[in-house]
Amino acid sequence: MRSTLILLLASTAIITACTPTTSSETMTASAVPAAAPIAANPLTAPYAGPFGGVPAWDRMDVELFPAAFEEGMAELRAEAAAVRDNPAPATFENVHLVMMNAGAKLDRTYSYWGVQTSNQSTPRVQELEAEWEPKLSAFFDEIRLDDRLFQRYKAVYDNRAAMNLNPQQLRIVERAYEDYVRNGANLNATQKAQLTAINTELAGKFAEFGVKLLADEQTFIFITDETRLAGLAPDFKASLAAAAAAAG
Repeated sequence: MRSTLILLLASTAIITACTPTTSSETMTASAVPAAAPIAANPLTAPYAGPFGGVPAWDRMDVELFPAAFEEGMAELRAEAAAVRDNPAPATFENVHLVMMNAGAKLDRTYSYWGVQTSNQSTPRVQELEAEWEPKLSAFFDEIRLDDRLFQRYKAVYDNRAAMNLNPQQLRIVERAYEDYVRNGANLNATQKAQLTAINTELAGKFAEFGVKLLADEQTFIFITDETRLAGLAPDFKASLAAAAAAAG
């Protein structure tokens, strides 16, 4: 996982059924309608352009986020499961390196989501925040609290001295293990369930707080008594007056 662990719409497949031809029924290949290609979600698609590209800001659509989250979660869940279920001995390469590069679709979706929620929030965005932040929190806990996956990290950590790791790799191994432990990897099943419930509730509360904070920031404060601006620089007071005049 990259910056988020990080770890979003299970990929949808179209299955077409073929009817066998019989002596009394013949269909030519040209008569069979071609299946329409499935359009990629721009929120999960690789960026276009040189040097890694840039997000497709012109294609950002709030209604695409639920599908993007599902798709990204499905990808990361499968990638984590492949690392967890790998029968080979755990190494830096087949645990840490793979997981650091996992969750690409979710990472790209979060690039859009951060801008959408912070800079272009709307009532619809706030609805999605309230719905999805708890879901995403529970999903990340699912990955972080997977004991079999954690045991792969622990195996590398326990054997790190014999693995001929360079200083950077050693630091990654130690930090990753410590992060897992701090996030509850050593808890028992009951405690993990309690932690997930708490984290999920907090995610919802944070989303609610963000909505209220945004609403408060949209409230204008009118000051008609200049004495309340005592101590402010004249240029700053002039800028306030200009902004008030521009706002009508």
